[in-house]
Amino acid sequence: LIANYDHQTAEKELRIKTIKDGASGITLTPDQYLELNIRLYDEYMAYKYDSAFQYIQENVGLLRGTEDHNRFAASAVRMAHILSVTGLFNMARELMKEINPDVLDVQQRVDYYTQQSELNLYRSEMAQYTPFFAEFIGRAQYYRQLIIQIAPKGSYDYIFNKATYTCETGDEDKAIQMLEDYLPHIKRGTRTYGIITSTLAYFYQRQQNQDKQEHYLLLSAISDEIGAIRENNSLRSLSELLMDKGD
Repeated sequence: LIANYDHQTAEKELRIKTIKDGASGITLTPDQYLELNIRLYDEYMAYKYDSAFQYIQENVGLLRGTEDHNRFAASAVRMAHILSVTGLFNMARELMKEINPDVLDVQQRVDYYTQQSELNLYRSEMAQYTPFFAEFIGRAQYYRQLIIQIAPKGSYDYIFNKATYTCETGDEDKAIQMLEDYLPHIKRGTRTYGIITSTLAYFYQRQQNQDKQEHYLLLSAISDEIGAIRENNSLRSLSELLMDKGD
C-alpha cells in the first residue's frame, strides 16, 4: 500500500476533480455554492488541511451574522475541527462560542458536542504531566455524556462516545468489546474505520497488550493508506512501536 501511494493519491484527486468539474460552467445558487464548499471540505479534510480550511472558511464568512444559524453551525464546527487539530485551540474555542447549540437539531448538536469533546481531548494531550490534564479530560468526558444522551442508540456517535467514556472511567474491557463488536459494520478505507481501529489500539495500549495494540495500528494504517487519509498518526505510532521492538 505504501508503494502504491501515488496511485491512491491519484484516485483521491480524481474524485475531487469530478466534484469541481461538475460545478464548472454552472451558475450556482447561494445554497448550492455553500453545499459545494461543504463537499470539498469533506473530501480535503484529513487529506489536505489547507485546502479544506480554505473552503470552509469561505462558508463561515458568508454565513456569519445571517439568520441561517444551522448552516453557519455546520460550517463553523468543521472549521473548528481544523483549528483544533492544528493546535489553534483559542481560535477554535472563540469560533465555537458563536454557536448556540440550543437551536440546533439533534445531529448538529451531536456534531457540536463532538467538536467540544475533541477540542478538550487535544488540549489534554498538550497538557500531559501538568495540573490541567485532568481538567481537560473531565471536560471531554462531560461532552461525551451529552452525546450519549441524545445520539441514536446503535449509531457511530453513540457507540464511539460510550466506548471512549467507558474506557476513561477505567473499564477498558467493556470499551474494547463495544468497538470490536461495531467494527465489522464499518467499511475499511474510511476515516471512521481508521479512528475506531486506532482507538482500539489505544485501549489495548492502556492494558499493556502490545500485540493487540500493534494489530489495530496495522489495521488503522492500512485503512488510512487505502483511503488516501493523511492523518497518519497510526502509521507513525506503528513505526515507533516497531522501533522499540528493534525492527
